[in-house]
Amino acid sequence: MKTKLRSTSTLALALGLATAFTGAYARADILTGTIDIQGNANTQNASNTAPNQLAVATHYTSITALVDAAGDTGSFVSIPNNTPVTFTPFAFNALGVYPLWTLTTGGHTYSYDATSTALTYQNAGFINLSGLGDIYLDGTDGTAGTWSLTDTIQAKTVTFSYVSTSNVPDAGSTFALIAMGAVGIGVWALVRSRRPAPVQAAA
Repeated sequence: MKTKLRSTSTLALALGLATAFTGAYARADILTGTIDIQGNANTQNASNTAPNQLAVATHYTSITALVDAAGDTGSFVSIPNNTPVTFTPFAFNALGVYPLWTLTTGGHTYSYDATSTALTYQNAGFINLSGLGDIYLDGTDGTAGTWSLTDTIQAKTVTFSYVSTSNVPDAGSTFALIAMGAVGIGVWALVRSRRPAPVQAAA
């Protein structure tokens, strides 16, 4: 009897772990795809004496932006075209920007935290910045991804094109594997508990 009770407890624990891990995975607001944002910006140099001169720019003083729905994919296709996006002005060498941008639509708020920034190219008519970060839906369950921002000069106005690409985090597949392993342990324990006791040979 003790063996059977021990096996039943093992089964219950295994199934409990499976439920916990699969539940955590199912609750995650994983965002996939790409969001495309277009707009205008104002830049400055380190001494604040050269507005909108890309060759010497070191930071943004303001950014005005709208969603370009034609470039959206995956989780972002439901965001209406020209939805306003609020950007945080930042320095090109910032270690991170929290948040880099936010937008609200349909009662939900999307936001992106840039965890790194890198200036990959700069001249008089072109700037490219990129980095890593996490995108959030309603402030929970961040999804890791990359971002890229390109500036050009048109009629003395700095125009920019911004793209965030989000990826399914590896943690999801890890949860699934752990859950399957837990179920396997539970099945093994159940089979073992129903196995007949070995018959001892007569003395």
